[in-house]
Amino acid sequence: MLKKIYQPPGFSQRTFAAACGGNYENKGLVIGAYDGCNPGELRFTPAAKNYDEQESAGMLSQLLKGSHVVKLGNAQVFSNLRGDFYSVAVAGLGMEGIGVVEDESIDQCKENIRIAAASGALALQETGINKIFVEMFTNAEAAAEGATLATWRYQDLKSTTPIHPVTLLELYNSSDVEGWQRGTIKAECQNWARRLEESPGNLLTPNLFAQACIEKLCPCGIQVEVHDRVWIESKNMFALLNLASGSCEEPLVLEVNYCGANPNDKPIALIGKGVTFDTGAVCLKKCKGMPKYRGDMSGAAVICAAMRSIAQMAIPINIRAFIPLMENMMGGSTTRPGDVLVALNKKTVRLTSTGNEGRVLLIDPLFYSQVNQPCLVVTVASLTDQVNRGLGQGATAAFSTSDDVWRELNLAGLETGDRFWRLPFWNYYTRQVTGKKNHLELTYVMLVEPMKEKPVWLQLFFFNSHLRALTSCTWTSLVRDLYRMEYSCPTSEKDSCRGDRREAWYSSSTRSPVLTRERRMRVDKKNNLKKTKKNNNVTVTRLLSFIH
Repeated sequence: MLKKIYQPPGFSQRTFAAACGGNYENKGLVIGAYDGCNPGELRFTPAAKNYDEQESAGMLSQLLKGSHVVKLGNAQVFSNLRGDFYSVAVAGLGMEGIGVVEDESIDQCKENIRIAAASGALALQETGINKIFVEMFTNAEAAAEGATLATWRYQDLKSTTPIHPVTLLELYNSSDVEGWQRGTIKAECQNWARRLEESPGNLLTPNLFAQACIEKLCPCGIQVEVHDRVWIESKNMFALLNLASGSCEEPLVLEVNYCGANPNDKPIALIGKGVTFDTGAVCLKKCKGMPKYRGDMSGAAVICAAMRSIAQMAIPINIRAFIPLMENMMGGSTTRPGDVLVALNKKTVRLTSTGNEGRVLLIDPLFYSQVNQPCLVVTVASLTDQVNRGLGQGATAAFSTSDDVWRELNLAGLETGDRFWRLPFWNYYTRQVTGKKNHLELTYVMLVEPMKEKPVWLQLFFFNSHLRALTSCTWTSLVRDLYRMEYSCPTSEKDSCRGDRREAWYSSSTRSPVLTRERRMRVDKKNNLKKTKKNNNVTVTRLLSFIH
């Protein structure tokens, strides 16, 4: 009796009838092929060509003749070929030789690699292969990101044991182990953020979110402090307390510290919105689609995942993150439309809609972060669905008070494929806010208007109807942006050269195995450490990505 195997869209499977009873280990291989000049023509990558000639004795190329399945985004699976692999997935890479597309603000080569690795690994996973080898496709880091993100599943609530075993991914026939490890670290941290967002609201309250961060971040050498209501009242964060008054769950503030550079260096401040569930309170949201608001803590998840990845890669910067955690629920003591709240900066805020609590929630931690005198402040939040209506899912909206920071962020988005669109920070909108018809997004900008004259400020906000896309539109670019740049406020001329700290960084015994001494010396030899001009007593040093 023949059993029909389910085949997900985007790949097909063919079997070569070799000698029966072959002794194959249940493992698979993902290799790539570029589009040829003629329809149905394919050109193997070097790894695929080597497998075809050395392992399958030309069987793979024979089976692919005239195939119209292998193209960008699709993969074709072959089983029972000669060699050590039970199944081989040939994934399409699109046109060969494509690079950065400036009009699209994307490195299409790396993006195609992610797509190919993802489609090939997912195709093998659906056939029951749980140990998958992936070729590097000319960039091992991008291949690791695509394969790791594609094979992840949220199955915490399926049963006591996972229905689908965890897929083991390894690099095939390449020496770029460092790049593969970097991509794996970033993708696994992003998967953790996705897991937090997918968790139901009753299983991820502010208290449980804080506990999850302690379990994941503390083993990486990151300090996590959980502040309760007493501490919040002592710091006069009454905006946060009033917004959380409708829920039985107590509000919390997470203070996450990572010290990877000289402790005297001024840190980068990261602030993420942590509303674990948002009903809209008195301004109740529509029942249809409300379950997705369990992901309203995506900004906090992005910050925590970024901190974990930065610590694992031992990036030499200091970071202090502040994450307000609360539930926006209906209750007898909840805030009402028209209520006036007093923020930490002594400004009064008239709340016109309780469903737009995110703008007000970020005010208190934003100004509290100034105690540490940061040289850069980054806020990440899911604030408004107007972003989705205006930009769709193709980009994340961003405000920035610094052209240099925006330039680096834009380059990071180009490399990662998670693009940004800069919104204007003009006085024209400030004057509109002071009028009668003010909008809460603009009110948030007005409240942080004094930030323009203080540290560099960067605001990223997004809204997406698909929870799994919430982190991808911001997370990887945020990590890459911090990976590209190191901000410091020098205390002396000698310190501004950063030569002494660079040597200490090289010789540190606690450095990550991903960034080895030999690799760092090669990068330094190629003059990839470049200094830019001083601006407002802040020296911005561009730490170019090690993938180049």
